Amino acid sequence: MADLEQWLLNHCTQKPLLNFRHIDDIFMIWTYGDYSLIEFYQDFNGFHPNINLTLEQSTQQVNFLDTTVKLQHEHLSTTLYRKAFILNIQQN
Repeated sequence: MADLEQWLLNHCTQKPLLNFRHIDDIFMIWTYGDYSLIEFYQDFNGFHPNINLTLEQSTQQVNFLDTTVKLQHEHLSTTLYRKAFILNIQQN
């Protein structure tokens, strides 16, 4: 995945302002607008038939790993993010 990501970043004309990857999770800051982000996303997904990324985008906040990253007054801040815990108990 790292090789693919590096190849794509080396060959694209518009690059993310910031890009972090942890195993199969990618966090990036994109400054070129929605249309070019969708184009970049489609190029990445179309590069290999076994790769299918999910795009989650927001101009205010996103969850990445165990953090929520927020943009407030042109600064990034982070808080702890925890997925909702759902307990499913089956009664006989």
